[in-house]
Amino acid sequence: MTPGDSYCVFKIKGWNCGILICYDNNIIENVRATTLLGANIIFMPHVTMCTPSPRPGAGFVDPQLRKNRERDPTSLRLEFDGMKGRDWLMKWLPSRSYDNAVYTVFSNPIGMDGGGLDKMDTKTGVFTHYIHNPGDTNSITNNKAVSLFENQPNDLWIGNWNNGGINRLNVKTGNFKHYLSQSNITSILKDVDGTTWVGTENGLFRYDGKTDEFYRMNEENTGLDITNVVSLVADDQNNLWIGSFSGIYKFNPKKNESIFYGKESSIQSQYLFYGSAYKMSDGQLFFGDNGGYCSFYPGKLKNSPLIPKIQFTNFWINNQEIKSGSNSVLEAPVSDTKEIHLNYDQNVFSFSFDAMDYANSEDKQIIYKLDGYNKEWRQQGSESRAYYFNV
Repeated sequence: MTPGDSYCVFKIKGWNCGILICYDNNIIENVRATTLLGANIIFMPHVTMCTPSPRPGAGFVDPQLRKNRERDPTSLRLEFDGMKGRDWLMKWLPSRSYDNAVYTVFSNPIGMDGGGLDKMDTKTGVFTHYIHNPGDTNSITNNKAVSLFENQPNDLWIGNWNNGGINRLNVKTGNFKHYLSQSNITSILKDVDGTTWVGTENGLFRYDGKTDEFYRMNEENTGLDITNVVSLVADDQNNLWIGSFSGIYKFNPKKNESIFYGKESSIQSQYLFYGSAYKMSDGQLFFGDNGGYCSFYPGKLKNSPLIPKIQFTNFWINNQEIKSGSNSVLEAPVSDTKEIHLNYDQNVFSFSFDAMDYANSEDKQIIYKLDGYNKEWRQQGSESRAYYFNV
């Protein structure tokens, strides 16, 4: 979450909703301004008890209470409900609703960074606490759990940060099976076909139930090498929408086809938040970024039917740029040349190229292959140049 520079009001199910984070609600004018902009509901998430405070009775929750929460959950609950938490918020937060005739939804999540994984028995209120045990290979890989996914009853998948990979928990035995070690997991998704997908800082992975292994989706099997996946969501047609540092990709798993949406589509790619992708019941997709969010209906996006023309721009032999002329292997500029004949000792060469698409100059993606030399398609590098050695 990062600071904003304007009030945020948006619609959910016909309601005008606003968001004010924690201390923003202490300033009466912020609530009034959000209401005047049309908000009927204001979401007011808070975080208390995890930060220092000069207010008497406030501050951190005693860590010992958290450690003993299984044996003594009542003492921890009293701390949560007391003046460090709920009681303090309820002393002043309701007045924001009364004074502005607006509904308030507030939360006060409490946790400690790196606290492992907790399972609560809803009937007894008793917690089972899972933490990393260096002497137990069946324990969770580390205590940085960031994403959860229930594959089926008693089969829980946990994504961990700090190179923790995937931890698959057998709820009955309490043992974990580990996948994608040394990976930072950002998101886990199961599509309507039953395929499990995992987003990581190293790219997108697909789980194969037959081999019980994950396989990376790269340029060989998708045509695009997607790295730094920050979020995953599937649309109603079972296309994957993948948030990344470079933009948002639409990926059709059945056709192995990808479409890229970047700055030309108003996607502030470098600011997309981890795990912040969501599909509404009407099919609308949301991706969170540092300015709020971007949203769209996948079926309403229009893609250009025109395929950009690829044009060669320069040609090098032995790293020497070749100009056209009467004594050159290029009789005309390389952009107008159909064939180039080389001697046996001119077997180290390179081309630069570009796609003539001025409407989407930054969003184009080019892949190339030299028949008889490259086994697979290759994605363009930062300088859009293809190198060939000892051809």
